[in-house]
Amino acid sequence: MKTKVSSSAPEIKLALTRKQTAAALGVSPITVDRLTKRKLLRPSRATRRPLYAVREIERFLHETTTDLSAADCHAETDSATWNGGANES
Repeated sequence: MKTKVSSSAPEIKLALTRKQTAAALGVSPITVDRLTKRKLLRPSRATRRPLYAVREIERFLHETTTDLSAADCHAETDSATWNGGANES
């Protein structure tokens, strides 16, 4: 009788498929294609289908994440410029 050995360790993936990458980012696979075409995401082409390294996805998220406090400062400056400084007292 054969017994199946189960491993309690989670499966570690170094790279994700296009669909898995889309799911991880919360976007559609078409959006992943667009990001790749714009060279914002760089897949590995070692196989027939593109694979997106987990580190590459993390790099993309890190480089495209803005600091909220800095964004708020820019928004206030932009609105004052847009209104021609009319909001200033």
